[in-house]
Amino acid sequence: MDQPTENWITEFGINLDFLLERVIKTKPEIRIVTEKDLDKSDVWKNAAVYLVLMRDIFLGDKDYMAFLTAVFSEINSGKDTYSESSKKIYRIDLSEISETAGPAFIQHLQSYDFFKPSENIQEKVPLLPGMKEYWPKFLDLITDLRIALRQYFSDGTVKDEGKAIIYLATTAPDQEQNRDIIRRELLVYGYRVYPDIDLNFPPGELRSYVQKYVDKASLSIHLLGDHYGLNYPGTETDINELQLKYITDYINAIDSDPSLSAKSLLHRLIWMPPEMKPADERQEQLVSQLRLDIEKISRTEIIQAPLELFKTLILRKLRESAKKTTVVEEIHKEKTKLVYLIHDKRDEKGIQSIDQAMTSGGFQTARISYDNGSPNLINVHKNLLMQCDAALVYHHSGSRTWLMSKLSDLMKAPGLGRKSPMLAKGVLITGDDPAENISFPRDTIIMRGKDPLDQLNLFIEKLK
Repeated sequence: MDQPTENWITEFGINLDFLLERVIKTKPEIRIVTEKDLDKSDVWKNAAVYLVLMRDIFLGDKDYMAFLTAVFSEINSGKDTYSESSKKIYRIDLSEISETAGPAFIQHLQSYDFFKPSENIQEKVPLLPGMKEYWPKFLDLITDLRIALRQYFSDGTVKDEGKAIIYLATTAPDQEQNRDIIRRELLVYGYRVYPDIDLNFPPGELRSYVQKYVDKASLSIHLLGDHYGLNYPGTETDINELQLKYITDYINAIDSDPSLSAKSLLHRLIWMPPEMKPADERQEQLVSQLRLDIEKISRTEIIQAPLELFKTLILRKLRESAKKTTVVEEIHKEKTKLVYLIHDKRDEKGIQSIDQAMTSGGFQTARISYDNGSPNLINVHKNLLMQCDAALVYHHSGSRTWLMSKLSDLMKAPGLGRKSPMLAKGVLITGDDPAENISFPRDTIIMRGKDPLDQLNLFIEKLK
């Protein structure tokens, strides 16, 4: 190892020690080990986190590669090269590294590029603390280390702490800085962000990886800029467009299966800067095609706004997803039969006596609260139709159009992914509109009368 590299590593270790102590509130023990320590496993074997320093010339150093292979085999024995592990390994690149050189696990390690093009010569030089690019990259690393250490020293397992999983797509080079900004903020809020490795896979494996983590995610985020990226190895398409395609295929697949569609919380945001001007023909074609297809692609929005506004929208979408998940979880806390009470906003008071009668009869009830400010009431309504054991429509102040829409929803409920038919469907009519000459869904109990409580016996008996 040359002297400049040794000096860089020494200063890097000092900065790491200083910042980690302030972030984790504990004095960290940082050890610098080399291939000379191959036989001293007691020195490196029990570390919580590993940082692998890499330069292109290191790939030809047989002793260093043997040492890294031994370290990886020791801490990741029997697992895939990119599997989730309680012990984290990060790659610190001091020069550009070939995506196909070296052992497979080297290629897939999450990397931090601590280098940039030189102004005077046609090569890339390591970032130094005096350079403006150094500290944002360093703070990103510190954020990841804080999360990894917190997980390791709890019980050695990864915890999501109730937070959503987010797929933040890899971008073309001109949007890498914006991706880093968004990723940093999401991690600070406690969200789990994928990919958390370098996506150096053959195309088939890339599709599998993307769809595996999108299947866990509630939000998929894609950043498009002025430039199209380099062709992904083995394809004629860049990494950004490939991820868009694979996720579109995934969305189409789950939406073709009502049971899968109802369970999935996935939503996709595609961001473009307000002043966007595609600089090459392929990027212009990609953007134009997305705009043409947007009406046909479900669960997807194209957002063209300043980055700060977009970050606010991301957090709002995540809060909506959390509320939607909470509704479904809350209604299953008890094993009693769940009755979904459907009513017009103007009938908030009238539905209360019906609600009390149902709960007094030993049933669990759920109804939409119109005053909680949620913009996601339609999704809440669909989830309740999918999860409830029975549904009762209360028609008093609502219009005939409102009633017809709710009857239509009852008929569509089987298509939302219900595993079994409802035990009972009822319509309680107590207002001025007798709702005559209406085709009600099959097996629906129709109850009419000015006193709603007197009319519930048929519905309750059906449930019992």
